[in-house]
Amino acid sequence: MSFLLAITGVMLVLLLGGVWVGAALGLAGAFGLTELLSFDRMISVVGKMAWQQGTSFILVALPLFILMGEVMLQAGMMRRIYNSASKLVAALPGGLLQTNITASMVFAACTGSSLAWAATIGSVGYPTLAKRGYDKSLALGSIAAGGTTTFDIAPIV
Repeated sequence: MSFLLAITGVMLVLLLGGVWVGAALGLAGAFGLTELLSFDRMISVVGKMAWQQGTSFILVALPLFILMGEVMLQAGMMRRIYNSASKLVAALPGGLLQTNITASMVFAACTGSSLAWAATIGSVGYPTLAKRGYDKSLALGSIAAGGTTTFDIAPIV
């Protein structure tokens, strides 16, 4: 029990000290692994995990998804998808906000990448909402809610 309190204490001290959340969690985890294993074993385990994450296939494919989103944006395809989605949901309350969700679903079916989605839908949807006078937090909330569809639809496709 005192071991878990010590790890939690290290994490809280780091967080209250202004250390980034990811770094604080990583350092607290390293401290916990050092207590469970030896220091040398902890360095070996953390090094292998970092290597596996850094050389994963996802990191190779991600720039290509972003490139595809940018090509779709520059070719005007996303503007047409956005306008079509706007006509489709125009009768619903908050039609333009619902357009972000609908366009996000279409783009999620194309890519399945939330980073490519954020780069593409965010650059199309937010300026349209800002131009029409929507509140900034409401507009960004709608765009962020549409981003969750990339995780829901992608495994289906």
